[in-house]
Amino acid sequence: MQSNIHPGPSGIRQILSGLALGIATWAAAAAFATAADPAPPDKPFLWRVEGNGIEKPSHLFGTIHLSNDRIRQLHPAAEQAFDAADAFHAEVTMEPAAQMAAAALMMRRDNRTLSDSIGPELTEALADRLAEIQPGLDIAILQPMKTWAAAMIVVMLPHQLEGREALDQILWNRAQAAGKTVHGLEEIADQIGAFDVLDEDQQVLFLRETLATLEDGDDMMRQLIAAYEAGDEQTLGDLLTESMTFGENEDPAVIEAGEKLIKALIADRDTAMAAKIHEILREDPARSHFFAVGAAHYLGDESIRKHLEDKGYTITRVPE
Repeated sequence: MQSNIHPGPSGIRQILSGLALGIATWAAAAAFATAADPAPPDKPFLWRVEGNGIEKPSHLFGTIHLSNDRIRQLHPAAEQAFDAADAFHAEVTMEPAAQMAAAALMMRRDNRTLSDSIGPELTEALADRLAEIQPGLDIAILQPMKTWAAAMIVVMLPHQLEGREALDQILWNRAQAAGKTVHGLEEIADQIGAFDVLDEDQQVLFLRETLATLEDGDDMMRQLIAAYEAGDEQTLGDLLTESMTFGENEDPAVIEAGEKLIKALIADRDTAMAAKIHEILREDPARSHFFAVGAAHYLGDESIRKHLEDKGYTITRVPE
């Protein structure tokens, strides 16, 4: 399959469509959570890792950074791989201290408020969106935050208000309770700090595109979640490709910002996480490892999977 998660004509909109599939740990869309069908996903985004000197198979598992009653139930193949693992690895540590560090990285350091940066028109649009999420929410809570962080907040806030744990957190807690060793593949600053590649003008563009996407992107998000639940790699890839041209925004500034952000959030992190996985497997080949990161990081020609295959590992989809 061709790479579906790298820069294209409307990169910022691609990011927003892909957020729930693993681009940032706290991005989610709980509006699509439902209790109607508690059955697990039809097929997991799960790959077995063998060869290259490792003594026991390990697994790559693609998560989605939200939770509904289907997603929180692992497919039997994923459950078996998780149970057999000696060690669990998420994108970043899920300990409370990491969450506090993430919050600090979202705060402004330019002695300006959010409204100072984005202006009255976008401030009003953001305030309206907060009121839609929950009446009474005041934009004052966002004033100390970086502009990109405000964009992320309006995406994740419905999920937080639902009080549901994301799949990544659920698996981290289960691994700890089972006595597995738990680790993060990257530092929180590497993940959250990726947004800081955008200058302030680009962050304002990101916020503007975020608000526009939240207004007209519901159908795309539903399709993405359905593809995840079906375990349909091709459809998921096709939808991500479609999201690259969603809106047909030809503004050169938007294109540049999207390309810069996708490189930092996906391509660079895929390379780094694959190198870390290789290091772990080389240094601890006798134990089975379960690597749970966003499914988007396993799709495409420059994904974690491809990097590991290039290093000599055999990667097989499970079940085949």
